[in-house]
Amino acid sequence: MHVSKGLTALLATILTTGVVSASPVDSDTGADLAKRTPGNIYVCKALNWGSTCAVISVGTNTCTTLPSTWKNQIGSFGPDTGATCYAYTGTTCSGTMWTFSYPGDATGGWATSSPWQNNIASIYCDTTGGGPPSGGGGGGGTSHTSIATYYYPNGGLGSCGWAIQNSDFAVALNPTDAAGGAHCGQTATVTCAHSTYSHF
Repeated sequence: MHVSKGLTALLATILTTGVVSASPVDSDTGADLAKRTPGNIYVCKALNWGSTCAVISVGTNTCTTLPSTWKNQIGSFGPDTGATCYAYTGTTCSGTMWTFSYPGDATGGWATSSPWQNNIASIYCDTTGGGPPSGGGGGGGTSHTSIATYYYPNGGLGSCGWAIQNSDFAVALNPTDAAGGAHCGQTATVTCAHSTYSHF
């Protein structure tokens, strides 16, 4: 019985001490947490938010070339809320372009015809709604205005010979613009009712 009373007293002391030591941080100490703002990206080197991960600050509305420790080594990409981020194969926000918004993508793009894992060299995060920088995503190209249509490919082959899933962003071109497959795997930027889609 004495052991039981002694153990009860010891547990009461431990629990009381634990509660007392878990006091909140005093805001006057300067240890406040700051809310992250657009222009930060949570990245990991592996798919599914695995391996080495970090928060990279790239700023907003400016092109940022990734440091060598992350250039062409990203497998999971998660921008903060409030920005749409465009990732490029080229170091000056040029070349193939992929579009990311919160919460991001941890698949490396492997379910698409243009995987982005280990292919990102520069990033542009837009907070204005203006879309990617001019000249990004392949350095411009031809602009067309037309009526968009859609269908469900259900895994059927597109004109480039790749299976297209209903969840893929894909664009079909008329035979003249398709130029015999010259644009297969390239990126197109589509703007519709103030929304821009660039992952095709």
